[in-house]
This record gives sequence, C-alpha cells and structure tokens, in this order.
Amino acid sequence: ACLPMLAALLACMLLACQSGPSETAGEAPSPADVTALSPPDQQPRPLNLKDIYQELGYPQAAYEAGIEGKVVVKVLIDEQGQYVQHELLEEGHALLATEVAKHLPKLQFEAAQKDGKPVQAWVSIPFVFKKS
Repeated sequence: ACLPMLAALLACMLLACQSGPSETAGEAPSPADVTALSPPDQQPRPLNLKDIYQELGYPQAAYEAGIEGKVVVKVLIDEQGQYVQHELLEEGHALLATEVAKHLPKLQFEAAQKDGKPVQAWVSIPFVFKKS
C-alpha cells in the first residue's frame, strides 16, 4: 500500500521540479518548492550589490545609538535575475534588519544556470554594520 503512494509522491515531485512554480497564481514559491529543485551549475552573480551596500550605508539611527551587528539574508532570485523573496538567517538587530529588507527588492543578479538555462536559486548575503 505504501509503494503506490511513494511512486505517486515521487512522480508529483518530479513533475513539480520540471514545470516549476505556477506563474499564473501570482504567488511566490515557498522555500520548500524551491529547495526541491536540484542545485544550479552556476550560482546567481550579483550585478548591483555594491550599489545596494552604498545606498544602504550605516542607518543613521543605528549609528547614533551605537548599534552594531550582522544581518544575513537568504534571497530567492528568479530566472530573470530579479528579487522574489527573502528569509532572515541572522537578524543582528531589528533596526538593521528592517533597513536591509527595504533595499532587497532593488537587487539585480545574473540568473543562476542549470544545464545552460536560467533557473531560480537562493543566495545568502551578509550585511555587516560596525562603527570604525
């Protein structure tokens, strides 16, 4: 009884991996949908990360309050190299995490590649705030 269910589940997972998340629903894929995909041959390459770091700078309120820390985000990049969504891996301080999150939708990447075709992929990005 378990074997047919397992076969059906595997077939469903393979079909989901081949077709990818539905674009028509207008919803971002869940991390579970994306992590089911095999890893890309080539990771996404940031195109404007230096600009984002510069634009973000050191948030004035955090700087004046002496708040330091590290914010690490995991960002989902689509087949066009655009930001889809993110997860917070390391918050550091809520004020810093909030400021970082405001800038993430502006990120642009060269899309990840799998078998010579652009694919969605996750990439982790650190943001370090330290008073010198």
